[in-house]
Amino acid sequence: MGRKILAIVTAMVAAVAVIWIAYMIATIFPPLPPVNIEYARRGDMAAYMQTYPTIAFVAVAIGYAIAAFAGGFIATKMGRRWSQGATLAIVVGALLSLGSVATATVWPQPIWFVLVSLVIFVPLSLVGFKFADHII
Repeated sequence: MGRKILAIVTAMVAAVAVIWIAYMIATIFPPLPPVNIEYARRGDMAAYMQTYPTIAFVAVAIGYAIAAFAGGFIATKMGRRWSQGATLAIVVGALLSLGSVATATVWPQPIWFVLVSLVIFVPLSLVGFKFADHII
C-alpha cells in the first residue's frame, strides 16, 4: 500500500512541476501585469485575466495534457508490481482534475478552458498508463 501511495505522490509532484512550467511559458503571451499585482483585489484580477490572450490558455492546456500523460506514466511505472490495473493512473487523473477545479475557483478563467481542463486529465493519464504498460 505504501508503494502505491508513493507512486501517486511522485506522479503528482512530476505532473504539478510540468503544470508550473506550462504556466511559466504561458506568461510570455499576456500583457504586462498591473503594478502591485500582489495587492490586487479579486475584481482587479478578474479584469486582468480578461486581457489574457487565448494562446496563453492554450499553452496551459497543452501543459495540462503533458502533465496528465506524465502522471499516468510515472504512476504506472512505479506501481506496476503492486497494482496491475489502471487504478493509479485514474487516481492521478482525478487528483489533477480536482486541482483544476480548485484553480478555477481561485483564478477567473474562460468557461471553455475550465471544460477542457476537466475533460483532459483522466483520459490522458490513461494514455500514459497504456504507453507505460507496453514499454518494458
